[in-house]
Amino acid sequence: ERRSVTYQNNSGYDLTIDNLVPAREYRVERFRISDDADFALVDSTTHVGPRVHLQAPLPPPGIELVMLKVLDPRTARQ
Repeated sequence: ERRSVTYQNNSGYDLTIDNLVPAREYRVERFRISDDADFALVDSTTHVGPRVHLQAPLPPPGIELVMLKVLDPRTARQ
């Protein structure tokens, strides 16, 4: 039997990635799948470790793929 889904208190997500190398730079890329986006790049930011904290609204039924890439300090590229 199919059940209906109700969304309550859905203000998005709050993600923390810990235990990264403190002096390293990381690029965080967020890709969204929703009614309006098909793996569309939503945001790309650079962070310095040891922790990355992300908060973003995410209306249902969307989901996001969050990619964390280590940037090479010699070339400033991943």
